[in-house]
Amino acid sequence: MFLLGGHINRARSGTEATKGVLREMVVFYRIRPPHFPLLGRFLSWIMEFIKQNVFLVVIAVVSGAMLIAEFMRGRGGASGVTPVEATLLINRENAIVVDVREADEFASGHLPNARNIPLGELAKRVGELAKFKNKPIILVCQSGARSNSALSTLKAAGIEKAYNLSGGIALWRKDNHPVVKG
Repeated sequence: MFLLGGHINRARSGTEATKGVLREMVVFYRIRPPHFPLLGRFLSWIMEFIKQNVFLVVIAVVSGAMLIAEFMRGRGGASGVTPVEATLLINRENAIVVDVREADEFASGHLPNARNIPLGELAKRVGELAKFKNKPIILVCQSGARSNSALSTLKAAGIEKAYNLSGGIALWRKDNHPVVKG
């Protein structure tokens, strides 16, 4: 609280003094917010910097917002797995790998033992994967975008243990994991 206190001032005006009447007044100190001179200088410096470097400030704000959005969304969605996590699922839990790219993309290189079900046919062929409800299913595409939409199709069909390979086959190859051609 910034109120410091008050006191009673007993004063007599000229006419009251002659009459002997006392006037009592309560006088309070002025209420002032705390004074922070360094904060004021810092804020004025910040405002001047923003005025002179608007373009840089906009770039910083936009890139920060993109980082926060990426962090909140998560790479590959909430059910995204990295290539290392996918390898662990394949080796430890016998995960089924489904490549949702087109047949020619699949032939150019795919994960070992992967099944090819193109994204356009997935809704019709989801019954083929229903028998694997108890096993993890890893969805793969080139970058992770198509497999992320395939993930929502499988989740809608009731397959809960479906995962998206974050970064797709591109990140898989970059991390030097095995790829089969043909």
